[in-house]
Amino acid sequence: MKWNSLCLVIIFMSMSCSVFDTGDSLEENADLNSIIVMFNEEGANFSPPFSPEVMEYLVSFDAYPRSFYLTVTAENGAATIQVNVEPVESGEEIQVHTSPPNFVVNIVVTSENGENSKTYVLSIVDNA
Repeated sequence: MKWNSLCLVIIFMSMSCSVFDTGDSLEENADLNSIIVMFNEEGANFSPPFSPEVMEYLVSFDAYPRSFYLTVTAENGAATIQVNVEPVESGEEIQVHTSPPNFVVNIVVTSENGENSKTYVLSIVDNA
């Protein structure tokens, strides 16, 4: 009987730690988990490959698109995201219109607590 009680206490303690954890580091997180750029059902080429720590990317297409689809996902779903100053939801696919020859997409992620922000910059270029 003592083992059953001890097991229940251990299970409850491990569950309560994860349930009641304030996640301060998550509230301060302004990182993106992913950036997906799609054009004609194909992904664009990123240089360098995506990493939450890298802030600037060259994104190339085989032909310069008039628009493309962009999905950005924050590591913390409660962080706020703006794409070219327009608010978007984490994981939401949006259409971005381009204006050649030089086009830049600014993605600003602000942490849940509002204390941190990061700006990811996508420079769209024609691969041809």
